[in-house]
Amino acid sequence: MKKRSKQFLQLILCSVLVCLSFIPPYHLTKVKAFDNTSYAIVNFRTKDCNTNTNFTMENGKSGYTNGCYGADAAFLGYGNGKVKFKLSGVIGYVNPNEVELRNMDPEIPTTYMSSYKIENGVIKHTIQLDVNNYKSGNTISIGKAPDGISNGTYYSYDGIYFYEASLNGFKMMIDDYRENTSRRAVNANQPFYNYYSYLPARTISNYTINDIAVDFSGWSSKMTSYPAASHESQLYGEQQAFIEYQNQYGVNAMMILGLAKNESGMGKSSISFTKNNLFGIGAYDSNTGAAKAFGTVREGIRYYSKNLVSEGYMDPFDAIAGGRYHGGHFGNKGSGMNIKYASDPFWGEKEASYYYAFDKAYGMQDYNKYKIGIKSNTGNYAIKKDASTSSQTLYTTGTDRNIPFVILGQVSNGEGTWYKVQTDPTLHDGRGSVRQDAGAYDFNNNYGYIHSSILSYVSNGNQVKPRYTIDFNPNGGVYPDGETTTKRLTVEEYTVPNVLQPTRSGYQFDGWSETVSSAQQNKTYTAKWKNLNPTKYNITFDANGGTFSDGSTTKVVVTEEGKKPVMTEQPTKTGYLFVGWNSEIVTATGNKTYQAVYEKVKEKYNITFDADGGTFTNNKDTLVVVTEEGSLPNPETPKKAGYIFTGWNPELKTATGNATYQATWKKGTIEETLIKKDGLFYFNYLKSENGKLKLQGYQTIPGIDNNLNTNITYEVVLENLDTLEVTNIKATRITNKNEIPKPVYSPDGKDYTYSWFDATIDVDSLKTGNYKMYLLAYTDTYYSKSIINNKTYNQQVTNVTGTNQAAIINNNYDTSTSFVELKVRDELLASKNGSYIYNQYDKYTTFEFTPEAKLHLRGNSYSYGMDLAPTKSVTRKIIFENQNTYQTYTKDLGTITNGNYQVFLPVSDNLDKTKAWYDKAIDVSDIPVGKYTIYVTTSSNITDILELTEKIGRNLDSVTTTIGSKKYSFTINKARGNRIEMIVK
Repeated sequence: MKKRSKQFLQLILCSVLVCLSFIPPYHLTKVKAFDNTSYAIVNFRTKDCNTNTNFTMENGKSGYTNGCYGADAAFLGYGNGKVKFKLSGVIGYVNPNEVELRNMDPEIPTTYMSSYKIENGVIKHTIQLDVNNYKSGNTISIGKAPDGISNGTYYSYDGIYFYEASLNGFKMMIDDYRENTSRRAVNANQPFYNYYSYLPARTISNYTINDIAVDFSGWSSKMTSYPAASHESQLYGEQQAFIEYQNQYGVNAMMILGLAKNESGMGKSSISFTKNNLFGIGAYDSNTGAAKAFGTVREGIRYYSKNLVSEGYMDPFDAIAGGRYHGGHFGNKGSGMNIKYASDPFWGEKEASYYYAFDKAYGMQDYNKYKIGIKSNTGNYAIKKDASTSSQTLYTTGTDRNIPFVILGQVSNGEGTWYKVQTDPTLHDGRGSVRQDAGAYDFNNNYGYIHSSILSYVSNGNQVKPRYTIDFNPNGGVYPDGETTTKRLTVEEYTVPNVLQPTRSGYQFDGWSETVSSAQQNKTYTAKWKNLNPTKYNITFDANGGTFSDGSTTKVVVTEEGKKPVMTEQPTKTGYLFVGWNSEIVTATGNKTYQAVYEKVKEKYNITFDADGGTFTNNKDTLVVVTEEGSLPNPETPKKAGYIFTGWNPELKTATGNATYQATWKKGTIEETLIKKDGLFYFNYLKSENGKLKLQGYQTIPGIDNNLNTNITYEVVLENLDTLEVTNIKATRITNKNEIPKPVYSPDGKDYTYSWFDATIDVDSLKTGNYKMYLLAYTDTYYSKSIINNKTYNQQVTNVTGTNQAAIINNNYDTSTSFVELKVRDELLASKNGSYIYNQYDKYTTFEFTPEAKLHLRGNSYSYGMDLAPTKSVTRKIIFENQNTYQTYTKDLGTITNGNYQVFLPVSDNLDKTKAWYDKAIDVSDIPVGKYTIYVTTSSNITDILELTEKIGRNLDSVTTTIGSKKYSFTINKARGNRIEMIVK
């Protein structure tokens, strides 16, 4: 809020203050706590930069900061005689004599504040190091810009909620802070938690050893002196350590690397050179010379990952004074490692900026990898072993605001929703309690549960990848970092785990027990060692009654300890076959003898198979199979026209001598015994004569001449759709050329002239039921079978009435085969006399039971050629037909003229369809227990009938009622054209 116009006034004010300083007992202090101070900042840069300022956090814990790293904080008032402020996410109380208040309304004198800037999709923080000097701030890019906030400059002292960079915006921010709200922020309903600041360390980066090596490629050696040359850095060559210790100690490699870069000045600091200390460990603001020294840079990386972070900053029961655990993230002075790690209030943001810079440079591979949940209030909540309030408490969150958790999944139960979260501390096996001072971290074992109501914010992260535990057993060796026990790494699926190879005195590392491959399961690799001074043993191979090629009966192979002897020659023994050695050949641990094992050479026998009228593929009626003694002969299966092979007589047995077996057969059906051909069916007509159906058409058997020199039989096959029972009716082949309606086209040059037939179907001879019809044509070798359909729209009746029974004929054009269906009953369900080309159209819009238990139906039914004008007399019925007894129950559906919409036909018949609609509540209480097919029949100038169906995927499961002791429900039979069926129980 720079206001140069006030310079003159300020000069006068300063003169007055100097004069006043000489009037006792008054003097000018650093704290200008005027009674009218309302909107102000707190200036923490009132001391030497080597001196920190201590304060008390709102939860009673102690905190500290250094004004040289961040000068300004928001002034919130007074409490317990102290100045209340907000700085880097923390609300605290500081002694008045350690800070200065700078009034901002009016602004006296000119004061420069920290601010955030959003531009080009990035959020930047300008940190003011001196409130008195313009452009004294240090600007860092900390991550991707928050959604929904426009480019511009904003005020914020928590980096979560932002306010316009103006006096009005400043005042709204102070008001919100004092009221413990965020309602005036520009993102009041959308808090911003920078991914890189709030990502817990207990995560695995997507970046690999090779990626970090590329990042280090600008250097070619470690430092040889201080200051470092441009090509030198203590980070050089350490790429594997960051990934290895991430996977072993559970500390994100990019967080370790970012911190190392920040604390060591990109690996070029004096401490990193003289003490191999990349992290400033032990280097306090007041005494940097106390920094801890390490033998190698790798040891320092291990110490930071294991001892400092995994066993310290991640441990809720940390024994260091005051406890270092405030959440497992970089954070700020309100939560995270920043609270105890550094006096710099924006240390956490600076670490986040390094992570963001790396991620941005290499394709944002880590951004939003994890789903993060935030506890934003000061409550101290339990992390449970299982998803239950009664479950064991593993540890508590602490009272700091804005503690993040990695969400691994969620569980819902009678207590609501629980989140499965990665625990910050390491747990004992069995997850019963926190394991302290054992830094190794198994991602798959260390998890707990927190109730969803505790987390006020959940980010849009990705699903956690499968992770596997990979153990590297040094097998007596020692790793370069001094570890002698098994290293347990956790890696994500398809990641190749990697550790530096161990060493062992007197031995040479000889690889791992198997090739290290990408992780797809839990696995253990054990180091193999080659003894530099191995003992040698005599391994004897005994021919056991046989001989080797040189006539000897034994061979000795001198073998080093730990290696397998190699014997490539096999002994021989007359009348026997060598099959191996008496035990598995193993690595040598002493002198040993292996003995040859043989099997007696088996006799061979001639097994003869008699086809008994059939033939084998060699066109002969016998087959000889040479078979070893004790083996089961395996002959081919013979073939015999019109018969099915059933086995051999006697039953096959293992060979003990020459033997003969004879084939056994059974008479087969046409489809079982003949060769199928895909013939062509043609529908010429289906007429009614004297109460019988007359069917005419043709059915070809392709690939052969269908002339009078070929004996062809034709049959109409009727398949009952409910019982699958089949009835065959002989048809008559048309052999008089003058009676053939038209020639049959030949696609292959064969003669199909006499493929025509006539058939008579007597409905009186059929059982009551619904039938699908086929036409079967066959010779003594081939057959063809087609579904009977009328896709050519030729002449067809819609019903027939015999002496005792009648049938309705439907074309099922809405099925893939469009088959002709016969509905045979004792009497017609309805006198269907409309077009045989079109079926009745049926559709319902309402299908429900009324409160009075009546079935309420609203819909429409109409047919091509049916006049449904308002002046016409229209009758409409609904028929419930029992599927077992075929007993019918008919109810009136009626007609209405106020339908929901005007119905249309695919091809207009120019007839009015106003009365196509019906709306009726039907009493079904008289319909007895059973399963019913439902028909709708409509009659005007013509009559039509069709099953009521569901064609648009609606569900009728909820349409149920109970009448008396009977329960009524409906189902949709997809196997029968989605027809609606009523079930009464």
